[in-house]
Amino acid sequence: MHWWPTCRAWAGMRRAEESEMVSGIVTALLLVLFVAGWIRLWSPKLKPELDAAAYLPLEEDASPRISGETRR
Repeated sequence: MHWWPTCRAWAGMRRAEESEMVSGIVTALLLVLFVAGWIRLWSPKLKPELDAAAYLPLEEDASPRISGETRR
């Protein structure tokens, strides 16, 4: 029914606005998930487990070295 070019431009903008809405929703969801994970990691219940995991790289490894490496 509408034949002038501005209506075609308006129809294209509607699709762009919908994709921007989806993009905004995904961004908000990822932000909420990040904050929820951050809160969970800072909870006092996980502190002993996280402290033990933090010292894992500092512990001596009792298993033999792979590919015959020697320890200095």
